[in-house]
Amino acid sequence: MRKIYLQVVSALSALTLTLLAATVSATAPPIEPPPGAPVAPEPVSSILFGIGGAILFLVYRFKK
Repeated sequence: MRKIYLQVVSALSALTLTLLAATVSATAPPIEPPPGAPVAPEPVSSILFGIGGAILFLVYRFKK
């Protein structure tokens, strides 16, 4: 029972962090990169940032 609860909580927190990152990137003003610099599309980078943050949070939280 506890394992299922932890999986549900971790999935919800990962989804929440991903949606938060997407919302923040959608409402923030665009940042102009230096000329000639390679740039990832804005939604892709924010979603990857949110997923990475969620993974790091879950690893830190449940490593004990």
